[in-house]
Amino acid sequence: MGIALAKAVAVSAILLYTGFANRISPEYINNDGSTSGRIALWTGGLKMVAQAPVYGWGVDKSGEEYINWYQDFSDERKYAGMVNSYLHVAVERGLPALFAALSILAFLFFADFQLWRKKGDLFALALGLALLSLCVSNIFSTLWIVSSIRYTGITIAAVSVIYAIFKGRKILTFAKIAILSIASAASICLCLYLAGLALQPKFISKHSDHITLAPNKPTDKRIAVIADKDTFGKYFGKTLRNAYVKAIPKAVLDVYYEIPENAEVYDKFIVTGKFAHTFQPPTSAKIVYINPIGNPPPPSGLTNATIYLPRFDIYNQNTKWINAAKKAKITHSFIETSSNQIPETTIQSEFSNR
Repeated sequence: MGIALAKAVAVSAILLYTGFANRISPEYINNDGSTSGRIALWTGGLKMVAQAPVYGWGVDKSGEEYINWYQDFSDERKYAGMVNSYLHVAVERGLPALFAALSILAFLFFADFQLWRKKGDLFALALGLALLSLCVSNIFSTLWIVSSIRYTGITIAAVSVIYAIFKGRKILTFAKIAILSIASAASICLCLYLAGLALQPKFISKHSDHITLAPNKPTDKRIAVIADKDTFGKYFGKTLRNAYVKAIPKAVLDVYYEIPENAEVYDKFIVTGKFAHTFQPPTSAKIVYINPIGNPPPPSGLTNATIYLPRFDIYNQNTKWINAAKKAKITHSFIETSSNQIPETTIQSEFSNR
């Protein structure tokens, strides 16, 4: 009796430690001001999973990329991640990584449960409930980022493995448990992917080296933005997306993080920051330089260009670009913001004017 009571107390302590009981209480849900934000975040996360199901969006990129490409324009909240461990893994590392993690967790839980069911082992039940509490709590947070809780989960998992092997090697059918675990993990991953496909907006798509925004009507006109975060800021995608929508565009917009290889397919380029001096545009394309850094191209390369220079020239680049503009007999404008980031209205006009 005393041993059973001690195990029950241990399970209760784990449930309280992970915040499981608090997070599922009606009072917590009703008073949690971030509930609507999380629903929007998770909806965006599902869309992101559908766009990059295999490789994901990159480690530590989920919150930033969500804000850039999926967050509502009126929402100013900042997120470091998905506030859901499973979506976090799927968005950043892809569904194969989530499948592997879920398979392991499911195997441990099913092994503990089977051991309790067949032998009445309360310690196995305690381990299974502890795993379950951690898994459910991670639906509402990215708890594995917290080192103390991460190590707690690893410890519980390790003990579950050792205990299942030691106690269940003669009574458990590990092959059946493995098949059940794999099937469960695959089902969850498939549901996430299908949900993302159902929610996926038609105008945005992710490629290996760029993001594409497409107008409502098909068009063969294309604009490329080569984005430097120092020019647009960390959340430049949201700025570009908002300007693109307001511009009522008639051209496809491709946003690159590096210089594209297929430059000849574009009618217009918006080149920013450090990419200005390394990019060699085709002569037929219209070029817009924003806050350019480095040596300007020769005057012959600027005849079809527009230049926006920062009023606060912290990189000491303005003089040579102004001189280049004068030689090419083109006008230049100044960015009248303290952040040196071009106003959204200016970007919008560039999207509208082909």
